[in-house]
Amino acid sequence: MYIYGNMVTNCQPSSNNMKENDGNLNLMQSICKGGTLYSLVSSDAIRFAIRNKFLEVIQKNDIKTVDIDGKKYKIDVNKTYDMNSHSYSYKQNDFNDTISLIVKDTTDTLNYFVDDDVMGYMTTKGSEKGERGSCSKRTSSLKVNNFVSLTPFERNILGHFATAGGTPGKNKSADSNENCVPHSEEVHFTSYQMPFALNENDYIGGKMITDIILDIFCDFPAVGGKHSRFLYDFSPIVVVIRKTKDMSSKIQYCILEKDDGSLCFNDTTYNKIKYGDINKEELFIGSNVNSIYDIAKNDLKLPKDNISKSIREIFNKVKNK
Repeated sequence: MYIYGNMVTNCQPSSNNMKENDGNLNLMQSICKGGTLYSLVSSDAIRFAIRNKFLEVIQKNDIKTVDIDGKKYKIDVNKTYDMNSHSYSYKQNDFNDTISLIVKDTTDTLNYFVDDDVMGYMTTKGSEKGERGSCSKRTSSLKVNNFVSLTPFERNILGHFATAGGTPGKNKSADSNENCVPHSEEVHFTSYQMPFALNENDYIGGKMITDIILDIFCDFPAVGGKHSRFLYDFSPIVVVIRKTKDMSSKIQYCILEKDDGSLCFNDTTYNKIKYGDINKEELFIGSNVNSIYDIAKNDLKLPKDNISKSIREIFNKVKNK
């Protein structure tokens, strides 16, 4: 069974995901569509945020074990990021395809690593003594695309001045220490949308792991926070989820923002739902936005149990489907 989703954030100022600077100007990442620029937050930054959320969700929900093929294993994460040292640590890094997902610790307890199971990994080893190098890898069962802005990126620029003496350095007479240092950054006041997909048959942890993933998307973590000082709420105000046996999503980037600021479905997705290319029984729509809720209820006539103005309720319905 496949689970496809498309989520939209609230409209806020964003300066979260940067590319290379232009002098003292911090540039946002962007993409061109039809000759128009749209800002984005990269899928790599999104995956980083999701991977670091697994342990928090496991502890919050007090999940101790997972059942795999009738056996219980202690649930854990292999890869953790230390915010102080800015480095990763591993409980084990001798990767070897699926066998590395379940590893004995020092007390002979069998640990199942949910992050490696869902997010995958790759490690390479160089050639030695004339032998070919090797590569151990596991494909990610969770797919995400970029957060792309709903509105065109008009490249607004904010100017700042670093505090005099705020930049440490050995040369106390340097300008960076004695004077205010000007710098600027691009900012975009916008909503973002992002599609995701997972196949429950691709990871060995089963339904419990699906529920953990959906909990992460329901309460989505901060992403690409520009030196951890720029706050943007990535939790969804609209989510469209499809639970199906079909191998294609058909709902990616399905939301548009009209000139008056209201949200609607794009024509392609609307017609696919209206005329049966997407089974309405497979579709779940949660929306804090009245316009999307009204379209789902009155125009598309989705089953009443499959729509809600509560995002959390829709995620719970998908988990219980």
